[in-house]
Amino acid sequence: LPPSAKVWVEGTMLPVPLMQLKTGDRILCYDRLSSNLKHSAISSVEVKEGDTQWLMVSLADGTTLQMTSDHLVQPDRPNTNSAIDR
Repeated sequence: LPPSAKVWVEGTMLPVPLMQLKTGDRILCYDRLSSNLKHSAISSVEVKEGDTQWLMVSLADGTTLQMTSDHLVQPDRPNTNSAIDR
């Protein structure tokens, strides 16, 4: 995620900047197995410095996500079509 991104942390009133997150914080995320939102604990935090190549991923519903080019992505089901704009 870009450094300017914010996430919902369990127990907070407003979204929190990524730079304030620490291992063990529970952030709101989408659980693809249950198809629901839930809070999950952060297992590790990594900050990349220096030149970073960013991608914009466009989902079928029109949602866009900005992520690093080496970010792992696992589709919900095999043979799904996704559009990645570089």
